[in-house]
Amino acid sequence: MPDYSVAECRSRIHSEIDEAAESGAIPATLFDRWEAALSDDDLWRFTPRVVHGALSAECVWFDGHDVTALTDFSRVHVGDPAEDLAWVMAVASDSVLADFEDTYYQARRMSNARALRARATLMSEIALVRWLLHGVRTRDSEVIADARESLAALARAVGDGEIGNADSALATPPPNTHGDDTARTEQVDMDAVLNRDAR
Repeated sequence: MPDYSVAECRSRIHSEIDEAAESGAIPATLFDRWEAALSDDDLWRFTPRVVHGALSAECVWFDGHDVTALTDFSRVHVGDPAEDLAWVMAVASDSVLADFEDTYYQARRMSNARALRARATLMSEIALVRWLLHGVRTRDSEVIADARESLAALARAVGDGEIGNADSALATPPPNTHGDDTARTEQVDMDAVLNRDAR
C-alpha cells in the first residue's frame, strides 16, 4: 500500500488546491483559510498510521448498534488519520461527535486532539476540492457546477474563520470518488505500522 510521510500528506493537499485553483472555482477566503492551515506547523505533527481512505456511510455495515464490517479498502494507505475522521466531522451531530472524539482520543492516547480535529476539518472541506477535480478530469459539467456551488456555500458559511478556531460548515460530504490516484509504493511492514501507537 502507499506509505505517505507527514510532508507528503501535506504536499498532496497543496497540489490539489493549486490544481483546483486554476479552474477559478476556489473562493479567495477558502484559499487563504486552507493555506493558513497548511502553513501551521503545529497542525502537522503526527505519526502516519494505516488509513482506510474512503470512509463513507456506504462502507460501514451495522447490526443494530454494532459495527460488523467495513468495506471498500481500495484506497487504504499509511498516512494522516485525520483523513478517516473527516467524514465523521462532516456528518455527525455535536453530541455524537463529542462522544466519538472522547473515545477515539483515549483509545489512541492522543496528546494533540486540537491538531487532529483541525486537520480533519480541513480534509472535510478538501473533499469539495476533490469533487471539483473529479468533474474537471472527467469533463462533467454537472459535477463542476455542483462543486462550485458547494464551495461558494462553504465560503459564505466559514467567512474569514481559521481552521482550528472554527469548525467546518460542510454539512454533507460530496459523493465518494476514487479519482485516478493509482500510485503505489514499496511493501509496508504492517507490524511496524500497527504498533506505532505502542512506541
